[in-house]
Amino acid sequence: MALLDRLNLSVQSKLMVILLVVAVTCIGGISWISYSTSKTALTGAAFNQLTSVRASKKIQIEAFFKTIRFQVSNLANDRMIVDAARELTGGFAQFKNRKLDPDRERRLEAFYRDEFVPRLARGTGEKPRLEAYLPAGAAARYAQFLYVAGNSYPNERSKLRDAGDGSEYSKSHARYQPIVTKFMLDFGYDNMILADSTGDVVYTFSKSAEFGTNLLDGPYSDTALANLFRKIRAAGEHRRVQVVDFASAPYSYGKPVALMGAPVFDGDDEIGVLFVQFPTDEINRVMTDNFGWAEDGLGKTGEVYLVGPDFLMRSRSRLLHEDPRRYFDALEKANYPPDDIARVRRSGTATLSQPAHTKAVEGALAGTTGTSLLPNYLHTSTLSSFSPLSIPGLQWVIVAEMESSEAFAPLIALTRRLMIWSLIAVLGVTVLAAFFGRRFVRPIFRLVEGINRLKAGERDVTIDSGSKDEFEDLGRAFDRITRQIVVLGDKVAGATRERDELIDNVLPAAAAARMKAGLPAETDEYPEVSVVFAHLAFGGESNLMKGVEKSLDLLNDLTLALDDAAERRGLRKLAADGTSYVAVCGLSRQRLDHASRSIDFAQDTLRIVQRLHRDRLADLSVRIGIDAGGAAGGVSEGKRFGYRLAGTPMALAGALAAQAPGNSILVSRQIYASTQTLYAYGPPMQIVPLSGESATAWPLQSGDIRPARVKPPEPAGEHSVEPEFSSSSQQPQGVRNA
Repeated sequence: MALLDRLNLSVQSKLMVILLVVAVTCIGGISWISYSTSKTALTGAAFNQLTSVRASKKIQIEAFFKTIRFQVSNLANDRMIVDAARELTGGFAQFKNRKLDPDRERRLEAFYRDEFVPRLARGTGEKPRLEAYLPAGAAARYAQFLYVAGNSYPNERSKLRDAGDGSEYSKSHARYQPIVTKFMLDFGYDNMILADSTGDVVYTFSKSAEFGTNLLDGPYSDTALANLFRKIRAAGEHRRVQVVDFASAPYSYGKPVALMGAPVFDGDDEIGVLFVQFPTDEINRVMTDNFGWAEDGLGKTGEVYLVGPDFLMRSRSRLLHEDPRRYFDALEKANYPPDDIARVRRSGTATLSQPAHTKAVEGALAGTTGTSLLPNYLHTSTLSSFSPLSIPGLQWVIVAEMESSEAFAPLIALTRRLMIWSLIAVLGVTVLAAFFGRRFVRPIFRLVEGINRLKAGERDVTIDSGSKDEFEDLGRAFDRITRQIVVLGDKVAGATRERDELIDNVLPAAAAARMKAGLPAETDEYPEVSVVFAHLAFGGESNLMKGVEKSLDLLNDLTLALDDAAERRGLRKLAADGTSYVAVCGLSRQRLDHASRSIDFAQDTLRIVQRLHRDRLADLSVRIGIDAGGAAGGVSEGKRFGYRLAGTPMALAGALAAQAPGNSILVSRQIYASTQTLYAYGPPMQIVPLSGESATAWPLQSGDIRPARVKPPEPAGEHSVEPEFSSSSQQPQGVRNA
């Protein structure tokens, strides 16, 4: 309070400040509690969802690799594979005694020079040497020509069953290739490879470039395939299924390849090694749920991916799949080295190309399972759930994440709503504080105001404190002092008020102001007004002839209702004599929408007549005409004090009303032109005003008004339509009380 006193504020201002401080404090506290609670709950729900998806994918991918391990183990022990390995190894050995003729040698070298080396260069971004990959041995060159370079199915080499050279190898190949093909199609593996005990690759399902080469001293002796062969051979008597992580394979044109392998025994004799290449599409299918990220509850930005110990991804990137352009833009914004970006562009996949060196991956590689708010591999803030995978031979981790902007979108929306409603609440409290503050000090203001008015010479001052307390006693004392002055002042003011009310009711604002100021009468020019002329009619014998009192009540109610409608629509009554009602829009002030206001008033008139027709059982109908244009008016002299308006709109509106059907509205060309897009009109019709020249009129569609049960209107020539009307202080007897 001391601070408020130093600010020199009024009592009302102090009360408002106190109420606002209390309200803002309460609203701010409630909003902060709501925000904090909602953020905690939303974050927990998002992490739970991510953890649930991550755990589900972890189980699926571990089960997937376990299934592959069992299949490779069973396949290596299968009698068919044992027989195939023995027969193909024997047949391949016979190739060592065969030599390609010069033409076939040239074709083999042409394949490597024109197809293999260029594709390898595009896939790796390097410049491989032709000599480094040409098979050296006679058996390898002969086998590669038959099944690789000279394959009659160059785009799908696995379709070739028999090379047609009559060799024992080709006979065995023709027997086993269909069986292996069915197995590959059933389980979706990318390739199957057989190597004999010396390292010679005696069979590949896909007939890729490693076929026929030696894994120990051939062109691919430093690949993952050769390393896995050595690993299995070095396992000794504990040999079993071994696995090797993804690595770039030159024989696959630099594409990443991961393999499982197992030794093949014929009894106690090890006759070779079986390799199965992981189906990368199947890994991606498991991780993306057939690209159904949204169906997994990951929204628009969530994804689950695998990462190896080299911090490179082992599965597909969602953004690369859905929007490659935005993906590469994100890599550039994340300041990735151009070489890394180029590697992803060349390979077309994130597997073994996209770095993912994030805190989540580091934690998972360290054996930690958890959740956290961390940047992802695109340096975007995400909610991450991470865990290591349990796959023998592989050190992989799994990460499920969603961008924070999407995860917290409901919280942002809630914050926005809290801010809006808090602002509304503060504004409401401000209004209430102003209202109650002013109400509290209002008696003081009234007393001060009354004293100032008396000081200025006013004598009709009374004080109403508006309260039942000491302010009321003070007001009564003040009233007793000024009572006599008030009585006299009221009499004078009453007479002046009656005169002014009469003038205001009869005259437009400008004419009324001149008359109340004592100025001489002038002619008023109105450049644009709308005139509504309503003809009132009674069906059959006039109700005025049946009962004077009943008719007067009906006319008074009708006139009062029309007056209220005119005032509500912004029109001014010009005349009302029991059989017609004339109202004008644009007298007191210019209105751009005078035409639409006049039509709305005309529709109100139809509804009023219909209501009286229904409620009072009055056989009453109305015909309405509306026109717009310039007019002139002035105060009429003589016994009948009033305001007269003359001009084309008066005459044409009266003619339209005279020739309109019962309970309908006709509008002139000017009204139709300015409102045709706002209201529904019927087909145009021709009328004949008093001038004798035909004019076009449009009936306004009013579907909610039932046609009146009255006789059709008489022709225009049988009605006397006055071209000018006046608003008179001497109203007809039937509507004088209105």
